[in-house]
Amino acid sequence: MKRASFFVAVLLLAGSPAVAETLVVHPEDLQGWVVSVSGQGDAAFVDGPGTPPIGAGSLWLAGGPSAQDDAAIASTDRHSGTPVAQLTVLSFSANVAAHPDNPNYAGVFAVAVNHDGGGTQDELIYFEPIYNGYAQELNLWQEWDVLNAAVLWSFEQGGPPPGGGFTFDEYLMSHPQAVVLSFLYGVGNWLPSTESSMAFLDRVVFGDGAAVTQYNFDPDIVVFVDGFESGDTAAWSGTAER
Repeated sequence: MKRASFFVAVLLLAGSPAVAETLVVHPEDLQGWVVSVSGQGDAAFVDGPGTPPIGAGSLWLAGGPSAQDDAAIASTDRHSGTPVAQLTVLSFSANVAAHPDNPNYAGVFAVAVNHDGGGTQDELIYFEPIYNGYAQELNLWQEWDVLNAAVLWSFEQGGPPPGGGFTFDEYLMSHPQAVVLSFLYGVGNWLPSTESSMAFLDRVVFGDGAAVTQYNFDPDIVVFVDGFESGDTAAWSGTAER
């Protein structure tokens, strides 16, 4: 797999791969995505904040204030079965709105893989900007390149740094048959706190050599979430139902 160096940029990146298909993910058509919450977590399609990377809105995700498992997660298995070796792009844009301790730990992107041909999840590979030398800034849209990250980690491969850490190329050396089952972006407090972590998700891009697809998260109505946007107060949250 030929890859460029790891990059991070605000809004859209110059020279990003050409997009063959744009799918708008909204409450009436989730385009294969599932939005789930646990504990006191919450989620909603909202307008903004600010100027999202694509479209007019984004998906707001919030972890609850107290329990360790208060979380909100957006995931899709639309590309299940794609060999990891065939990936050409995997990136996402996020805007971290709040975190009780450190915004670097507000959101996590993960890829579920199977590497033994059995079709079930063998491993969950995590990407976090902080382990790649970058900081997540509050209230700023940033785009992250997961595929070319210098440091990924999984519990099966030694855990997070400094205990573990690898690239997709290194992973393929020991798991050449690995395939993608799903991928997700999640926000949670992971450790108990009196405050909530919050982030907005937009423009997830997936490419496998044959096609490149970008997902644009947008509401079909303007909603109001904790003062981020004014407008209709009828918010969508939870799973595929309003």
